[in-house]
Amino acid sequence: TDLHAYFQDIENIIINWSQIWRLLMSNKKTEIMIFSKSRNLQAFIGNFQLYFLQKQLQLQTQINLFGVHFQSNLHWNYHIDMITKKCKKMLSTLGKIIILRHGFVFQYLRQIVKQQIYPSLFYACTIWQSVRSSQCLLRKLNSIPRQCAQLITQVNQATSNDAVFFLAGLFPPVIFIQQEIYRYYFFCVEKLNISLESMLTYLTINQTKLSLLLLLLRHYLCTNYYEFTKSIQQILI
Repeated sequence: TDLHAYFQDIENIIINWSQIWRLLMSNKKTEIMIFSKSRNLQAFIGNFQLYFLQKQLQLQTQINLFGVHFQSNLHWNYHIDMITKKCKKMLSTLGKIIILRHGFVFQYLRQIVKQQIYPSLFYACTIWQSVRSSQCLLRKLNSIPRQCAQLITQVNQATSNDAVFFLAGLFPPVIFIQQEIYRYYFFCVEKLNISLESMLTYLTINQTKLSLLLLLLRHYLCTNYYEFTKSIQQILI
């Protein structure tokens, strides 16, 4: 079929490139996945067979790439399930340590959560930020920080999420992901030489202006006052 011939042409290009640059490639670690939201994908591809270095590759529905679990239907259910499962094990271990060492200091608990559990839970969250629009996935994701906050504060389970996070000194998942998105945007501005004006044009259309103003204030006030004031004027226009 045309699809099969297309992928085989890509394989030939990859093999030729690796031979030119003397790069050794292994078919044992090579997988293939087709991203599509179509429910009739299997009927479309039919008996799809692709060979790489004389080995037939199996069509995958989920691939782990640098710690992020991608699904062929472009959903994040499996990734959220995996990271919450991992963090629950870490929370269980932390709970056992607290029992063995009664009177664990509040600041130490918060530091452990911020340096161990939060980085594992929100790793590469700028990629899977779309989970914020799914209430089901957001509830699963919110369960871990909620348990962390309760472990730190030892409050009653009936306490509201906002109160628990405030007392524990932790960011709720939605706010933490938003912060990481802004951090990535500013990384693009600083490291990738993207103009601040073009980035602000995108942010003012897609993000909350108040949050942007606060982040710009923290980021530019002490480093580049002229650029900061110019950016504020653009936002307020």
